[in-house]
Amino acid sequence: MQYHVCLDPGHGPGCANRSPDGSFEEQAFAMDMAQRIARLLRAQGVMVTMTRSASEYPSLQKRCQIANGIPKLSLFVSLHSNAAGGAGWNEAHGHMLLTSAPGEKAERNRAAGAILAEWKKLGIPLRPNPLRHQGFAVLRDTIAAAVLLEHGFHTNREEVAMLKDSDFRAKLAEADARGILAYLGFPCALGQEADRARVALRFGLQEETLDYLEAYPFGKELLHKLAEGR
Repeated sequence: MQYHVCLDPGHGPGCANRSPDGSFEEQAFAMDMAQRIARLLRAQGVMVTMTRSASEYPSLQKRCQIANGIPKLSLFVSLHSNAAGGAGWNEAHGHMLLTSAPGEKAERNRAAGAILAEWKKLGIPLRPNPLRHQGFAVLRDTIAAAVLLEHGFHTNREEVAMLKDSDFRAKLAEADARGILAYLGFPCALGQEADRARVALRFGLQEETLDYLEAYPFGKELLHKLAEGR
């Protein structure tokens, strides 16, 4: 069976959603996350369609049209970072997922639950009641199961520092991809790219060091064992 996932990098160029110091833009973060997740999914043979490119800012209706135009779409995932009301930095923090409505057996909530489980495994900081329901257009008007991911708050100083960090993004993208694959019924192995991300986070290694490690005989096997904590 051929699985097909639609990734929706939230917003687009010119969007005002950013950190109070201007160092983080939600639209750029969402695109980077979509590209990372897409690489991991495609490496497992999953087809991936994006609702926009880095230079586009489609309407909510257009994003739904793109998703609904894909025959037998397996899952729609909208990628965002969150914000608290008011100006300046705020203490609100944590990741959360949204679907259009409750229902434990509904496909949208099964998908959200699979991603949430992977967030918990990797210690991703969560909001109280991290799975919530809201009638957003991209959740309500898509035919396929749809989930919206709020990756922390870009109005929280500590979370902005994490969300800007490439190693943390790799960890986050891996968790998202693992959850998507689990929902689709794939095993959780994501291969070499995920192994590199895990080892980099666990041991604080730079990309150059990882390149040297992989170049040694049996380097890839060692990398995988380190990633699995063996």
